[in-house]
Amino acid sequence: MLEQICMNLQNLNEDVSVPRNIRRGAKEAREILMNSEESIDVKVASAISILDELVNDP
Repeated sequence: MLEQICMNLQNLNEDVSVPRNIRRGAKEAREILMNSEESIDVKVASAISILDELVNDP
């Protein structure tokens, strides 16, 4: 499931029709999720936080 999420975030990052700040956030969230040094709980919470900031960005 995590791999599928990372793949979807990668697709967002590569889609030039998506605004740059969204692509940047998708890339950052994917990098966090791919980090093997952190526990899954920390990775998911960090990625959600980044994506939540994007949703609430005016």
